[in-house]
Amino acid sequence: MDERRQLIALRPLEIKHLFDFAIRIYRYRFTAMFIAMAVAQLPLTLLSLPLWIKLIAAAGDLQAMQVTGGLPDMAWGLDLLDESLFALALAACVPLYQVFILPLANLTCARLATQTALNEQSTLGEAFAFARRRYWPTQVALAIYLLPLLGLSILLLLPVLAAQNSGNETAIISFAITGLVLIPLAGFTMWLFYPRFFMALSGIIQCSEDAEGQGILAQGLWYLRRAWELSAGHYARLGGLLLMMAVAVHFITQGVSEGTNLILILIDAIVSGADFAEQIFDPSQQQDVTLAGLTMTITAFVSLVIIPVWQCLKTLLYLDLRCRSEAYDLHVVLDRLKKPAGA
Repeated sequence: MDERRQLIALRPLEIKHLFDFAIRIYRYRFTAMFIAMAVAQLPLTLLSLPLWIKLIAAAGDLQAMQVTGGLPDMAWGLDLLDESLFALALAACVPLYQVFILPLANLTCARLATQTALNEQSTLGEAFAFARRRYWPTQVALAIYLLPLLGLSILLLLPVLAAQNSGNETAIISFAITGLVLIPLAGFTMWLFYPRFFMALSGIIQCSEDAEGQGILAQGLWYLRRAWELSAGHYARLGGLLLMMAVAVHFITQGVSEGTNLILILIDAIVSGADFAEQIFDPSQQQDVTLAGLTMTITAFVSLVIIPVWQCLKTLLYLDLRCRSEAYDLHVVLDRLKKPAGA
């Protein structure tokens, strides 16, 4: 039995304890979790940052042209076209990168959070090795969850393509409007089901339980079924807590972004001798590209710091549900008492 001080209390938790313990776990394993999430998010952030800066500069140029009455020349348009093509290529790569890499980072963070909550040691390398073993069943669970939305999108796209080939503009517009209405509606419906499946989609269950069945398909289905059964009767509580965390993360990130931008503008105004109030409140003022780049960089790093808290909170929600419905805390205590001293 491990004689170290228990970091958190393993029992049914109140809301204040969920957030307090989530932050406590994250503080204890901050470096490992930050590295795991940075590997998944930082490359795309750094890659897309120059593009966003270019787009901000282009928007500033257009704003300046409106003031002076000038028109963009051919060279400026070709340069913007090149940037737009790069943006499209990046937009195509981002979902693929997220689909393949982000689940691995989530599994690693969830494993670290689970081991810490159970008062067990686990290094970043050990957590990553564990995540690799549960990676493909997790991908199967994600694919099954997203399959209805993907199938609906394809079904709605086919009539648009058929109408386009026939040259029927009325049918194209009708099918396109139908798709624009139904696809967001389907996405919203899937979001409503997220509190019932998040423990499988985020890799939380995978880090504590062995799936039944052989093969990644059977295991992925088992994880989804297990999440559905475990969350039964707790939808409102889970949905409310996840929404509360999402709102908190949004306001923290937005506050850091706006605060950083104001501080940088103030510093620039002091150095250059410009009027700070005019730069803030005058909508005709062009946004400085350097300041915008610094603001986006700082905001991106803050996001990397905050994201692992999600995994800590979701892990605690999972353990809380098991304690409430399965007396998991008592099972853990009994298992520890059965272990020989020093094991």
